[in-house]
Amino acid sequence: TSMAKASRGATLNLLQSAARAGRTALAPPAGQPRALYVHVPFCPSVCPYCDFHKMLRSGPLVARYLGRLEAEIEALSAAYPGPLDTVYFGGGTPSHLTDTELERVFGALQRGWGANGSAAAPLASTELTLEADPLTFDAARLERFAALGVSRLSIGLQSTQDAVLSFLGRVHDSVAGLEAVRLALASGLQTNVDIIMAVPGQRLADDLRAVLNMGASH
Repeated sequence: TSMAKASRGATLNLLQSAARAGRTALAPPAGQPRALYVHVPFCPSVCPYCDFHKMLRSGPLVARYLGRLEAEIEALSAAYPGPLDTVYFGGGTPSHLTDTELERVFGALQRGWGANGSAAAPLASTELTLEADPLTFDAARLERFAALGVSRLSIGLQSTQDAVLSFLGRVHDSVAGLEAVRLALASGLQTNVDIIMAVPGQRLADDLRAVLNMGASH
């Protein structure tokens, strides 16, 4: 809406003004954890149960999003200098961005909060998490995530039962979902698996057992 756009514009203008003025008072007190959340709203499909801000991707929308995100990163990093302890990419489906698009985002983050803008230095000292849909990565892409600095993958599995997945409007089936978990665990990335609960007809214990049997512990 026009009101929401005006609000976002006002927020960015305030951050830019603070950055230009060098307002170090905005920085958190020494010793306080510094965490950054990056919301990526684009999804391969829109699940009916999801209340988060999301949309199907299109080229023009992604281009506008990336440009806006780069501007906000520049302003925020000047007003709230690093280093960062944690970075969390949520959505939406962050892994639905292409490799080139993710590289652009990580490049902006490194310029803002990296050690002297160096891509070789870890962006987050403790953890960098990327939420991922099971159908948006393979073994090669997991290597690319790790090269960018991702240390933990959060997989939106939701269930290992096809009837439940269909009810939830998920595109992947149980076989594809569990294969994604296997690949992530084999990649060496820390891996957590999201399981939804209280779905009619779901056997929650079966979902948890299937995931635990694969070696996931979170």
